[in-house]
Amino acid sequence: MTRRPEEYLNMRRARSKKFGSIGINSRKNNYNYVISGKSYSNKSNSNHVVVKITGGAKSTNSMLRNFDYDTRENTLPLYDKNGFEISLDDAKKLAIDDYQLTKVKKNKDTEPRRTYRLMFSMKGKLDPDILKRAVYNTLSTHFNDHNFYYSWHPDTDNNHIHVTVMKKSLSNGKNLNINKSLLNKIKSQFAINLQLDGVNATFSSATDKQSNIEKESAKLKRENRRKDANIYKIVDFGKAHFNFDENKPFSYYLFMQTKNGKAKNMWNKGLEDAIKYAKVGVGDYIKIKEIKDENNQSFKVKKWFIEKVERLEAQEFIIYDFGQANYKFQINGKQSAFAKLIDKKGNEQTIWSKQIHRFLNENQATKGDLIIIQDDKFIMNKNQIQSINLSQIEL
Repeated sequence: MTRRPEEYLNMRRARSKKFGSIGINSRKNNYNYVISGKSYSNKSNSNHVVVKITGGAKSTNSMLRNFDYDTRENTLPLYDKNGFEISLDDAKKLAIDDYQLTKVKKNKDTEPRRTYRLMFSMKGKLDPDILKRAVYNTLSTHFNDHNFYYSWHPDTDNNHIHVTVMKKSLSNGKNLNINKSLLNKIKSQFAINLQLDGVNATFSSATDKQSNIEKESAKLKRENRRKDANIYKIVDFGKAHFNFDENKPFSYYLFMQTKNGKAKNMWNKGLEDAIKYAKVGVGDYIKIKEIKDENNQSFKVKKWFIEKVERLEAQEFIIYDFGQANYKFQINGKQSAFAKLIDKKGNEQTIWSKQIHRFLNENQATKGDLIIIQDDKFIMNKNQIQSINLSQIEL
């Protein structure tokens, strides 16, 4: 005995209700979500367009039922591929002809679909003319070689449009295949068409979102590499034989260290005057550049400008919390480590780095401990000092 659609739906609802407390899929079930009384709100997606493939017809009867549903039993207008209103009976006749002429590879287990069912929507009550125009222009862009029919539904919180697209091409008889790539193009085009009518509509695919995350990460890495790239810490300086080789003449050396701990060694007699003029010593941070002088033809004595960079004042913080979590607490963020710190004024800032997590664990830090940040060092309890590279840590 074949179940009527309403009987089948009631059976599924009863089953979802019975097993709703244990099945993860049941918690995603629309019926269960509605009866739970919860409200869904996601402000970040409020302007995001929605285009779904909701199914397709495997028989003429199911296709005709789709038309009945789209027109609410012939109470709502139906439009064709030219954007003109068409009667339900005429649309059914044309669709049946298309359906029967559609050649598909039959599977011994299942009957292939010969139509695509799509749904276009966006949050809120959009102007019906704007919505219909955006959908029609989108369909004309991607399905101009196929017959399609669409109808507008205004009786929900988010008005939407249901579409039936015939698989058979009008020109060569080939069948349409809407894959993930094409579906994303349809969504993007739909958003663009809405924007042309002044609607703040957006679309970002999962690939786009991941690409944006990667771009932001790469940008942060580039900024970290450039940050203080021309600032060096003086390790040693003085007068000596070039490369400390007694067989070579006297020169002047300046040994420095980059923010990443790499050594940068310079030899030139002109460095002596520049260091004296800048009044710098070992441990100071400096910027250094050569002063170009076209009249100076000596390679042994170049002119240099050294600028002393003031060290950052020590900042005291109280450890409010630390641990491991997804980066910036985002659902799709990579696993990282964080430390929430509070300064004297009560301002909170979060540092993200596995390095600080390791540092705090090694020093057996607990919530409420005092931590001091100065230059490239963390200081715990003012007695223990360990170096850590803050230039690669986001504050």
